[in-house]
Amino acid sequence: MKKNILLISFLCIFGIVINQETILQKTNLAKSYIEAELYEDAIVVYKNILNFQKKILGSENIELENTLFTISDLYLLENKFDSSKIYLNKALKIQYYNFIINQKRYLGTYNKLKSIYILENDSTKINELDSLINILEDIENDSTYINLDTLFNYPSIITNTPTEIDSTALVSEYTKNDQAIEFINSAESYINTGLYTESIRAFNSAIELNAGIIDLNYLLNINYGDSAQINNLYHNFQSINDYDSTITRENIFLGILSDKLNKPKTEIINYLKKYIDTFPNDKKGFSYLGNIFFELEDYLSSMHYFHRLLLIDDDDFNANYNLGRLLIQLNDYSNAIPLFNKTYELDSNHFESKHYLGYCYYNTMEYKKAINEFTHALLLDSKNAETYYYLGKSYIAIDKNKQALEALSMSIKLDPFNGNAHFELGKIYEQILKINLAIDEYRLAYKYIDNHELNYIYGKILYREQKYRKALLPLRKFIIFEPENTEILEILGEIFLKEKRFTESIDTYNRLIEKFPDNEFYYSNIAISYYELNNFLAAKKYYQKVLTFNEENTEILFKLGSISNLLYDYKKSEEYLLESIYCGFTSKEILFELGIAYGGQKKYLQALLSLKEALKYSLEDPVLHYQLGIIYNEMGIFDLAIDEFIQYIDQDENDPISFRLLGDCYAQLNEFEQSIIYYRKALELYNYEDIKTIYNLGLSYFEISDNINAAKYFKSILKINYDYSKAHHMLVQTYLNLGKFREAKKECDILFMLDTSLYNSLDYCIN
Repeated sequence: MKKNILLISFLCIFGIVINQETILQKTNLAKSYIEAELYEDAIVVYKNILNFQKKILGSENIELENTLFTISDLYLLENKFDSSKIYLNKALKIQYYNFIINQKRYLGTYNKLKSIYILENDSTKINELDSLINILEDIENDSTYINLDTLFNYPSIITNTPTEIDSTALVSEYTKNDQAIEFINSAESYINTGLYTESIRAFNSAIELNAGIIDLNYLLNINYGDSAQINNLYHNFQSINDYDSTITRENIFLGILSDKLNKPKTEIINYLKKYIDTFPNDKKGFSYLGNIFFELEDYLSSMHYFHRLLLIDDDDFNANYNLGRLLIQLNDYSNAIPLFNKTYELDSNHFESKHYLGYCYYNTMEYKKAINEFTHALLLDSKNAETYYYLGKSYIAIDKNKQALEALSMSIKLDPFNGNAHFELGKIYEQILKINLAIDEYRLAYKYIDNHELNYIYGKILYREQKYRKALLPLRKFIIFEPENTEILEILGEIFLKEKRFTESIDTYNRLIEKFPDNEFYYSNIAISYYELNNFLAAKKYYQKVLTFNEENTEILFKLGSISNLLYDYKKSEEYLLESIYCGFTSKEILFELGIAYGGQKKYLQALLSLKEALKYSLEDPVLHYQLGIIYNEMGIFDLAIDEFIQYIDQDENDPISFRLLGDCYAQLNEFEQSIIYYRKALELYNYEDIKTIYNLGLSYFEISDNINAAKYFKSILKINYDYSKAHHMLVQTYLNLGKFREAKKECDILFMLDTSLYNSLDYCIN
């Protein structure tokens, strides 16, 4: 029997271990999917993890909370808002089931829900959640107890609803005061069981009998969703106040209920001030006023009322705690420390006191004390990601990287979307030269936070990885806040160049020139940008500026020569290029451009010499052969031009101009059969739309007396441009050869209107 029990226990434990290992594997797989932005795949894996967790831990275990949040976030990334809300609500139910009494947990969840409704533009839900969030924040500020059913509108876990109170039956048995007390007791009983409708009914009955016995805590914990009932209470109190202005206790209730009904803060404050004027020793009014002004971010007024409260009771927990929080808001960490020490003395289980003590010591650079306080805080709440985060930062401050790594890793484990923790972890990895791990953490951090320093670091990482387009966003965010940062401006200028965003490149380098007007590199990059924008005049201007820094800069002289050729300033191009050669720089490119410059000036022999010299660097360069063909063609040496053009098209069979030029050369040699071959090829590459090629092809057919094909091509020109007079001129002659005299006469009439000189050149037309 014992053996069987032991075996069963072993198998259970072994099964849990296996499942945990499985979950870890699946988690790593899901993270890889998230990294690759394959969110649907990640969702499938996390749902599988959720099922595993339910089998191991049970379907209502609080440990399921983080997995549900992760699935919700992933659905949000997919813009599947309804699915995201479903999993948030599942998390809320688990919080409810486990009687979580930390309102921050609920605040986090409800804020997540609110962000979804913001994306959906659902103003009704946003307002409802704002109201609920305000209650939660009030609960935090006032340290009143949390009744779970006051936080959200889930069905009560109590199934047996008590019957409604019958006030008329009680009247005969008790005095009014006794009856009122009975109603209050019943109301509080209903609160504790989550039956708010019944509670409010009982409370209203109590008010009618004796408004003076009302419990403040009840008002603070009224179900916020039942605005109609709250409004009823408000009007009951207002009626009492209006009936007898000397009754002042109602003012605090009117103030609280006004807050619950989202009435103007001035109205709330007015009621509460009236109350404390009458009851200057009652802590409740000062506490609530302090909270109201805290909410309004009027920290000095808030501080005033909490100080007034401390004059009444220096051991008041809420006053000490909220004053501490106020001082943190004002960055007065030193004076906040004794306040949190006080709250911890009053409540040794108060996690927030220890956390804030650590936070204050961290900000006063007392890092060892901070570590001590954060460590104590974690004994009270071992699953607080923020505390682990600041514990890690404290260890960083004293150069204890190992401990910092452990703390930050734990923070991320508890909150994988903590971008700040990823960022700090990345800096540690970079410091200990684990660069790949650092990059991974920076990449994760960038997904979740927008941090100035991170934008700088991550932008440079992407730049070094040559992911220029991705680098632009963080670097441009960074430069907004540091517009004079030369390093980043230079990187941005380079990226804009590489990404062919030339206008932005020009703007960036002009900003740099304002700071450093003597930097020739900036002028050179502006020139490159203008060149790529085909603004050759502007490019030439900036290259000339670069030349003022060094008149013997052979590279710039070459570029100026090349640009001058593009601007048809062949004489100036010759000067720049020869100057570059005189400075000791000769290259195929210079000789090529020099050949073009000579050719443009009709210095054909010099052009040939320059291009032939360039060929020594590369005999197979097709562009050189093409340019030689151009020169030979201009010189009328058509057979040599043909040789050069053929060498060119052997390397590039898709250039229509070279085929047309070949056709021209053969036509000049009266080898019309050959010219037709090359014209037809050129026309095919031109998609049958180049008039010059069509015309020359028609002429070649005309020269070999193929008048039918000649007429075909001349007529095809007119479909593109009917006013092309040379086509009409040749059609007259072609039609005459074909004996189509009527058509020829018609073309004469058209030619007379278009070009009288061509008309007069034809005897047939003028006779």
